[in-house]
Amino acid sequence: SAQVMDNPADLINVAIEELIKERYELPAFSTLERIVGKIRSLVNRRIFQTVLRRLSSAQILTLDRLLLPDEKAYRTPYNSLKQLPKKATLKHLQELLNHPEWLIGLGEFGEVLANVPAVKIKHFYAEAKALDAREIKDFAEPKRYALLTCLAHRASIKERDALAEMFIKRMAKLHQNAKEE
Repeated sequence: SAQVMDNPADLINVAIEELIKERYELPAFSTLERIVGKIRSLVNRRIFQTVLRRLSSAQILTLDRLLLPDEKAYRTPYNSLKQLPKKATLKHLQELLNHPEWLIGLGEFGEVLANVPAVKIKHFYAEAKALDAREIKDFAEPKRYALLTCLAHRASIKERDALAEMFIKRMAKLHQNAKEE
């Protein structure tokens, strides 16, 4: 369950259900909490190690560059990666087109994240999005690269969704104008 769930409360509920099903006496809640924490950490560490093994040296170098500050902007590219796409409008079209090109330049991380449950990818994405570059540098390499990989992967998905949404809206507007004419 820890491989497809991330919320500790959900994992505790699964453990309680299994203990009841097997007719075991329920331990103290703190015991369940401690066990779930250890199992969750173990599963996450395995995922982090798997992601790190799958990354090429070029991909690792690219991910490392995300955390280096830009001399002109005094911000890291990591901050750009965390930004949500702007509203899908014609006004933001050029920006919506430039950002995915930059993301494509980072590389495709789908193969690296193959067989990693979507729930875990979303959780690691959310964790990476909540941190700043300085904080993420403090993590051990396996976790740092896994979080950055999930962030880059989900950001590219969100950008493509925003572009598709803008295209659909434009096409609907063109159809509506054509019907009116």
